[in-house]
Amino acid sequence: MIKSLNCVFAGKSASAVPGVDFKEWVQNEAKNLSITGWIRSLHDGRFEILAQGAEENIRKLHVRLLQGPPFSKVEKLECKSIDYEKAFEKFELRQ
Repeated sequence: MIKSLNCVFAGKSASAVPGVDFKEWVQNEAKNLSITGWIRSLHDGRFEILAQGAEENIRKLHVRLLQGPPFSKVEKLECKSIDYEKAFEKFELRQ
């Protein structure tokens, strides 16, 4: 089992395409921190993230998630540490 951070959050963006800014922004932040895993949109408009990496980098991602991307607002960020069966090689955008 791999220690992972699992987060679910809602977000509002000034973008014309809702959600695209958040998913791409999270992917870029994860790559910059050498974090693997994925982000996906949920049916209710929220996002879910699974992040794996060095504990310090996971903490940094959590702080960045609280701030959100420029011109956007993250709401109701809920995160928990979980054990996940699979290790990822990169950070993926999922549907």
